[in-house]
Amino acid sequence: MPFINGFPKTYIFLILAFINTVSSYKIPPPTFVVTQPTGLKVYIPDEPGIKLFAFHAKINEQLEQNEVGTVNGEVLQPRNGVWTFEDGRVALKPGDKIFYWIYVQNEKLAFRLEEQQFEVTEYNKPTITNIPEPEVVEPTKPKCEFSRTTINGGTHVCKNTLLFEETFDKLNTSVWSREVKFPKDTEDAEFCSYQDRPENSYVKDGVMYVVPSLQVDVPGYNETEIRKGVINFGSRCTPSTFLNNNIECIRRAQGPQILSPVVSAQLSTKHSFKFRYGKIVMRAKLPTGDWLFPQLYLKSSQNVYGDDNFVNGLMRIAFIRSNQYLQTADGREIDGLYLRGMLVLDRGEANREKWMKTEVGQRHWGSDFHEYSLTWSDEMITMAVDGKPYAHFRDKFCINSQSCNILHSDAWETGIPPLAPFDQEVYVVLGVGVGGLSDFPENCVTGNDRHVKPWRNTDPRAERYFYADKNSWYPTWKGVESGLQVDWVRVYSL
Repeated sequence: MPFINGFPKTYIFLILAFINTVSSYKIPPPTFVVTQPTGLKVYIPDEPGIKLFAFHAKINEQLEQNEVGTVNGEVLQPRNGVWTFEDGRVALKPGDKIFYWIYVQNEKLAFRLEEQQFEVTEYNKPTITNIPEPEVVEPTKPKCEFSRTTINGGTHVCKNTLLFEETFDKLNTSVWSREVKFPKDTEDAEFCSYQDRPENSYVKDGVMYVVPSLQVDVPGYNETEIRKGVINFGSRCTPSTFLNNNIECIRRAQGPQILSPVVSAQLSTKHSFKFRYGKIVMRAKLPTGDWLFPQLYLKSSQNVYGDDNFVNGLMRIAFIRSNQYLQTADGREIDGLYLRGMLVLDRGEANREKWMKTEVGQRHWGSDFHEYSLTWSDEMITMAVDGKPYAHFRDKFCINSQSCNILHSDAWETGIPPLAPFDQEVYVVLGVGVGGLSDFPENCVTGNDRHVKPWRNTDPRAERYFYADKNSWYPTWKGVESGLQVDWVRVYSL
């Protein structure tokens, strides 16, 4: 497969043509100050219209194009008439070379000063660098408008750019990583494991399929193994954290616990593509079948606020309870006719309801392909289906932990208001979940015979009771129709 700057060409990855043929602004030569024993300061003079100054560098090592660098940062405000980047940890000595590039937003346009270098000669002396005159730019080349969207560790991109595109001509494992793990007990503990078996995730005729199956259908497993056996994923395991990762890598059936009775799949771009702020659109057909749900997520690429209980938040691009017929105990319909756009900030049904919006369909949302989208800025998150917006989230989620009954919400005070924890880069997740401890309300009923959900979310034997009811739910699973089908995925900058 062709690559562009180390990335698969499938992405149609960003073309950073930071070119301006209209404005008269030009990035001036930066001033460097090196201090002992450590410290680096780089600044440019303030001018009307400057909104942001960013510096990216490596010491004694060339930068690849668009590389973030080992020394980097953004400056959002000038100080004493200059825009100053400072890093007090950098240790430099005479003869060291700083390879760098600079990014400046002036009004709505973006400017770059690329492939520059500065050699350290002395300490504590402000030194203005010499910048070679740039080549004359053809006036026909497009300008690049500033975008708050960043990708892969903070690289800025042009506004309204297609950053990522996947059309599933094949399953490209350099783009999509298959998860191999059990769900964490501290999250929702779905009743399945996620594995890399080709039967559960594959591409056919330009469509990605994620199809759940039974663990007893895997060679070497039977009903006795489900109740008394062990699954150890070993080096294949892909835990979400390195802390207590045996929860995700090893499962032993003992006491009330059985092996996860269902095998499903989750695929993600966590090792290939991440972004902050943008619009994601995907054409997909959602699963149908009792106690299934689609996993079309945007998940934080770094656990900035902690490790557990959705403290970093989860954006569900499209969610349904895939039962053909499902009602709450008090008669409210919640089945596959009801599409949900949802922000997940904690466990539990009540917390799901707080940040969930609903669009009612004419048919089960798993009956046809639809275009699902999520637009995410630093001020608002909007979800739409087939171009019709139906969910908007713009307010601060919690004033304090008491106001929303989420203890870990205090951690968000260190983030960027009003949408923290949704202020970090995320990656794309595609998958199918089964059952679990938060998404299906207690005592809900399914099917024409009003069959009561066979487990309680607070019961440690929940997974066992779910599996004991297999003769009720498994006949509703109809092969690929009970899987997630994804035609294409695209991500744009804002």
